[in-house]
Amino acid sequence: MRTWEGAETFCGIWKGHLASVLSWDEGKFLAAHAPYAGGYQSWVGLKKNKGNFEWSDATPTGNIEWVPNRPAGRGDCASLSQTGKLEDRPCTNARPFICKKAKVQDFVLPLPAGWSAKCGWWLERSSSDFCYLIQRKRTKMWEEARDDCLHRGGDLLSIADSQEHTFIQGIYTSLPSAPSLWLGVNNNVTKDGSGWTDGSPFGYVVMDGDNPGDPSGASCLSLLTSNGRWKFDDCRKKRGYICKKRGNTPKPPRPHDGFKEILVCDKHSADLVCEAEGQKQSRITIQSAFYGRGSDNVCQEDADSNDDYSNDDYSNDDYSFDDDDSLENETTCSVEGIVPLYRKMCNSQQKCHIEVSEDESCPAPSKYLQMVYSCEQKVCLDSLGIADGSVADSSFKASSSMEDATPDKARLNGESCWKPSKNGA
Repeated sequence: MRTWEGAETFCGIWKGHLASVLSWDEGKFLAAHAPYAGGYQSWVGLKKNKGNFEWSDATPTGNIEWVPNRPAGRGDCASLSQTGKLEDRPCTNARPFICKKAKVQDFVLPLPAGWSAKCGWWLERSSSDFCYLIQRKRTKMWEEARDDCLHRGGDLLSIADSQEHTFIQGIYTSLPSAPSLWLGVNNNVTKDGSGWTDGSPFGYVVMDGDNPGDPSGASCLSLLTSNGRWKFDDCRKKRGYICKKRGNTPKPPRPHDGFKEILVCDKHSADLVCEAEGQKQSRITIQSAFYGRGSDNVCQEDADSNDDYSNDDYSNDDYSFDDDDSLENETTCSVEGIVPLYRKMCNSQQKCHIEVSEDESCPAPSKYLQMVYSCEQKVCLDSLGIADGSVADSSFKASSSMEDATPDKARLNGESCWKPSKNGA
């Protein structure tokens, strides 16, 4: 929670600026992740300078998406609303804030020794998604140690099973001796000690029977480097510690590249296309479709040109398809059977040309077709060869008690099929 100037100073320390919001899409993305602490909107980098609003990172101002009907002159700085649009507020208000900086390539290949794309300079454990940072020479009280780990993007060490325990022992035995290391358990934080501070369940326990600690004054769990076992210790003592975080593991590709939306007015046409870079092997899948008249702000009869309404991936903030825009009068109507019609026409195609013609079942003027579709990867849309014969009979291997259980009977959609034997073999 800082004033606008304080927030900009903080972002500058991290070599960034308060966020510039260059489109409504970016605003909606930030709003979805912004911390609305106590209901407060977050500061962004827009501030009035000599009567004009400017971004603190010197980005050209461009078209600012202000909240509609906002009161004028409330302040010289801007905050982000939950809709992704901006409101002007007094700069001296204390609010959460969003920093933004350019993404840069840290290293060129080959990578330096000890650095990995998954863990950076932290130690990588190849058999898991986690990374570890051991702070052996730096000693802190438990709370200070955890604050340091949280600041670095992780938490104090949690140990899930014996394999991870063995891995941790291999780390500290190769380093200078220290009596114990803090672990991520504090009964004052986790209350009943039923979980690690990073949220993982407390299902693996290796307590030291000879030296369990003093229950009356010991609330924080530590790992004894002499034998690898754990004991409760006084949280105010200074110990070494290990931080743990989830690594930057590349995520698998999504099954589609997001949803695309088109809007086509009567007597116009448009193309649904799934040939963008990285999606050459994808196919169209219709998610939803509406044809009729539902809003008085869309495809008005006095539209000046076809281009306003027939472009692929149509997007314009002046048009909305929410229920709030529907008209409660005789001009509102919709044509039935639109979704199955266009699914039959376009699904599994890379490109689909659609033309919208008048439909007498919906007499409203200036009707429009609004459609949402995605580009699905080809792998799940093509035949696997069992039904179409591209997999030969000689490639089938199976077992059955039937004497005539020949491979052709395994064909999908065939006239016969294999059956399980009576004894379940």
